[in-house]
Amino acid sequence: MRRATFSTLLTAGALLATGSATAGGWYQEPSVRLRTGFDDNIRLRSSDPQEDFVTTLQGDGLFGYRTETESAALKLKAEANQYQQQDGLNKENLFADLNLDHNGERNSFGLLTSLHRDTTLQSELETTGRVDDNLRVTRQLLQPSFEHSFAERWVGSVGASYSEVEYEDRVGSSLTDYRYVTAQTALQYRVSEDRSFTGTLFATRYTPTDFDFISRGQGVSFGWQERFSPSLTGSLSVGARKDKSERTFFGLQIEDESSGAQFDAALEKSWQRWRLNLNLGRSTDPSGDGSLIQRDRLGGTASYDWSERVRLIFNANHLDIQQTNDLASLSSNDRRYLTFAPGIEWRVERNWTARFDYRYRQNRFLDQGDEAESNALFVSISYLWPSPLGSSGQGKPL
Repeated sequence: MRRATFSTLLTAGALLATGSATAGGWYQEPSVRLRTGFDDNIRLRSSDPQEDFVTTLQGDGLFGYRTETESAALKLKAEANQYQQQDGLNKENLFADLNLDHNGERNSFGLLTSLHRDTTLQSELETTGRVDDNLRVTRQLLQPSFEHSFAERWVGSVGASYSEVEYEDRVGSSLTDYRYVTAQTALQYRVSEDRSFTGTLFATRYTPTDFDFISRGQGVSFGWQERFSPSLTGSLSVGARKDKSERTFFGLQIEDESSGAQFDAALEKSWQRWRLNLNLGRSTDPSGDGSLIQRDRLGGTASYDWSERVRLIFNANHLDIQQTNDLASLSSNDRRYLTFAPGIEWRVERNWTARFDYRYRQNRFLDQGDEAESNALFVSISYLWPSPLGSSGQGKPL
């Protein structure tokens, strides 16, 4: 899987780089960012918290091609972290995402593939919360999709995804590699340009590496999407899911079943200077704990254009995480994770942007009576290189 993902991304990068020599339809947006700051609990520990200064150098690149019927976008990001005292945290992170789309008169095809390489200190916060060991993590994703318009108002689609997660040097830790496969089919009815309804059937398969364990799930959901006005959009999806898990102990097979509701709601609103995005939902997701987890989430982002060059930003998220069964992971890892981060962004010049951020994090393991908090301050400066080609329309560093 990793070799295929590397080959796909490298081939796409070569094609996009070659094509960028011509102006028509091509765009590129390279940028660089330097960030430095202080965190009073780097590893988010409840005991023996460790404070430190960290400096991060990050390079981004968005390279793409688009026409009326086709689009290709390759997003690359590399970052190097330098801690003043915690030398074991000085690691580099790499991220690559490729998105291909082809839209015909009645049919459309899509392909998303990604390769992310970071550490548990970053990517495990919203799943298992096991960040203390700071292990290397490689995440790969391959996600094709197909959509067909049966009539003016009816649209059918099918899709699948294959993800694989690997932890380096995990011996002695509580984490396990795993694979997660999903398949779904959906039917959408477009009442108008501003309103639509969708019904979806889906199936999943979760297999951790370190256990003779497998979990299969299936479910259904019904969704509604609405554009109330040019500045207000909303969506709501509700459904149900059932999972069946099997594990073999010394030749004896044990089974467990679980079921529950799933939902997702989102609201986006913009004013002349304000922008607001709210989301609420419950989902069942894979994890490195050897078990599926149920995540209840509440989050939002808000921004206010103080002036033409100054913007105020606020992000907040709350996650309530529970294991769906105990067949694979015998120790409970139910917890709550909270983070909020206000900031100020100042566009110094056309391509230069400075930013100041405060970040608060709280990690509470419910069954263990264990709680950790972290406060951090950061200052950063970004530069977006002028491009002789077109722009993706974002108009700012990634």
